[in-house]
Amino acid sequence: MFKHVDDEYSTMLDTAFYSQRLTKTNYQAEGFDSFDEALSWTDRICGLACLKMVIAQLTQQVVPLKRLLDQGLAMNGYKKGVGWIHQKLADMVMAYGVSAQCQSIGDHLYLIDNALEQRKLVIASVSCGFNPDKKGGHLVLIIGRNKESYIIHHPSAKENEQWSHHTLSTTAFQQCFSVEGNIIIISGST
Repeated sequence: MFKHVDDEYSTMLDTAFYSQRLTKTNYQAEGFDSFDEALSWTDRICGLACLKMVIAQLTQQVVPLKRLLDQGLAMNGYKKGVGWIHQKLADMVMAYGVSAQCQSIGDHLYLIDNALEQRKLVIASVSCGFNPDKKGGHLVLIIGRNKESYIIHHPSAKENEQWSHHTLSTTAFQQCFSVEGNIIIISGST
């Protein structure tokens, strides 16, 4: 499950990538009854795509996005104008037997590094497409680190911004990381 890139950093590079992009070809497989319903959510389920990746990696269950959406809405996990409540996302993944902890770390990236060194996954709040002019508002899954970069699964509703195993320098990451430094640390099965 874990792969050492070098002596310094451990990674989970074998984590499967799942997109948040819902199309006419995949909306039914993701559990939606209509394309219109899927289309109404595709821009707002980055956090659910991250949960789907985490659950698949740690439990070998591939959960449709609509099931995660229904579970999240039942928990009041989504607030219009705000987005997904990170603690509710952590609660959702814990229902699948996976440990999760929300933290606001400011600009202390060493806490992400520490989690990765302990073979944990990290969901982080960044700007969509890693736009340095905006901070936060989009969730990605950090699956590893090398000496100067994070290795990230970036789900997106935009076809040209769906990036699996995307390498982003720590400097570029810092520029698009949420002001509060919001992360969810995933530490495996409970």
